[in-house]
Amino acid sequence: LFQAGKIEGHSTKDNYSFIVSGLKSVQHLWPYFDNNLSHFLTSKKDSYLAFKEVNGSIEQGLHLNPERRKELITKCQHINSITRKTK
Repeated sequence: LFQAGKIEGHSTKDNYSFIVSGLKSVQHLWPYFDNNLSHFLTSKKDSYLAFKEVNGSIEQGLHLNPERRKELITKCQHINSITRKTK
């Protein structure tokens, strides 16, 4: 489906994780999620859009600038806090 990633079993029965790593591999997922964005709940949608923005910034090399890196780190911390609150 995505031409990237792998499915791994979880310790909980009938529970699986889809694991994708690497900047280019993650980009294979964008079309699927962009086409289904209307199905996301508010926090997941916000988290996805912020993650996609960070990914694009890294692809452009903005993380190599110390000031922009600080901004990206702050944005990543915010994304992680959104994810934890919804679990």
